[in-house]
Amino acid sequence: MGLLDKLFGKPKETPGRLTFLCMVRANEIILDKRQNSNGVTFEVLLFSSLHVLRKFRQRRPHLYDQFEAELFNELVKFAQEKGILNQLPSGFANFVNNRFELYGQQLNSIREDRNFLPTKMAFNFFETPLKLESGDCFDMAKVFKMSMSIPHLINFLDEGIEFIIESCKL
Repeated sequence: MGLLDKLFGKPKETPGRLTFLCMVRANEIILDKRQNSNGVTFEVLLFSSLHVLRKFRQRRPHLYDQFEAELFNELVKFAQEKGILNQLPSGFANFVNNRFELYGQQLNSIREDRNFLPTKMAFNFFETPLKLESGDCFDMAKVFKMSMSIPHLINFLDEGIEFIIESCKL
């Protein structure tokens, strides 16, 4: 931290940190307060991270590695602060890779078929967060809520990442 930062406040936030804060805010689109827990929030953050990283790679491929490192640093800090690292059944990297594969398949299916029901995401978000194996949620109210919320979540994330890219002159 430089002298001016010490005198006049916090250092400038990184694009990864700003994106993480946007994703935390986006968590409220998917969940209501009764459903919100650290594990569920982490699941939503992983889904959001996958979408944001895909979008960032398209828009700023030359800065992708730096942005990805910043974003994962924020995810690890969140997991440490909330005690999630100790709950992950297979370690952070393996768990995140597993979720990215699952959520990537679900996200691709949503984009290809508007009638697709994200039962595996609903299972992870609403029934058993932080478990390595994912099942299918058969509570149609939860699945429909998830189906209705995802487009809003994606739009919110898209607007956030565009704003961050433009405001940070990336």
